[in-house]
Amino acid sequence: MPSAEVVELAEGYSYSLSEGKEQGTRVFIVRGAVAGGCVTEGAALAVLPALGSAWPGGGSGALFLRGYTMSVVDAGCAEGSATAWRVELRYATGSSETQVEEGVPGFVATEVDGRGEMVDTWRVGPFTYLPITASAPLQTDIGGKAVDSGGAAVSFPLRQASLSVRNVLVGAALQTADWVGAIGKRNSDTWQGFTAGYLVYAGVHQTKTGPDTFAVEHRIIYDAYGHLRQVAKVDPTTGEPVLGWVDPATGTPALISSSALGEAQCAYWVQWKQPFYESVAFGGLGIQV
Repeated sequence: MPSAEVVELAEGYSYSLSEGKEQGTRVFIVRGAVAGGCVTEGAALAVLPALGSAWPGGGSGALFLRGYTMSVVDAGCAEGSATAWRVELRYATGSSETQVEEGVPGFVATEVDGRGEMVDTWRVGPFTYLPITASAPLQTDIGGKAVDSGGAAVSFPLRQASLSVRNVLVGAALQTADWVGAIGKRNSDTWQGFTAGYLVYAGVHQTKTGPDTFAVEHRIIYDAYGHLRQVAKVDPTTGEPVLGWVDPATGTPALISSSALGEAQCAYWVQWKQPFYESVAFGGLGIQV
């Protein structure tokens, strides 16, 4: 048996067309299925048309549900609940997938901030070994061309991007424990076109904005090398990078110390390290985009 029942008020049904602009309004009373029973805000919304659903009446058929206003009719319940709610639904023109009002459950906003993050670099690609999805890369020389100076790394602008996704959700959709548990983990699945291993879930900010309404911001970081970082092999006695020579024909480091191969010395052995060794399926985090 559903926890709530809904009645539409005939006097709240309104449709207008003025100067080519359509608008519509519907008003409902939502109360407990059992007399005197308490209904949460989320349960009340669950028995109403979903955001983005089409206007059921006349007009061009281009009206879609954009937002709603809820008010308590009969109180006497815990915070976020009531024995009866009055809900006014507002319809406007546009796409069924856009223009949900800010602050209303179903609202989504995304931001992308691309930049070059300066990182220590001994080699540039193409690499012979680039294990994007590995949690613990093998101790294998990565290949590529040497760009360091006598073993000293240079700064290289690695492509990164910060993704911010803001959702407005009802309490029943919160996955707070999952989000906190995902911090510092890379994506184990393809998510929004990003191949596994390229994203790190960097954090979440959750704010209660209504009796059962929450604004949630997800922070995600993309890295062109899957968050791998280069580390040069060092001499255990000196702590300095072990040096080889640059092959003048290919620009690659030679794994033997022979000045006959070239004049420029470089770090002869560089490997990848992965600081974000844990992963999580981003598809299971309930991020609305």
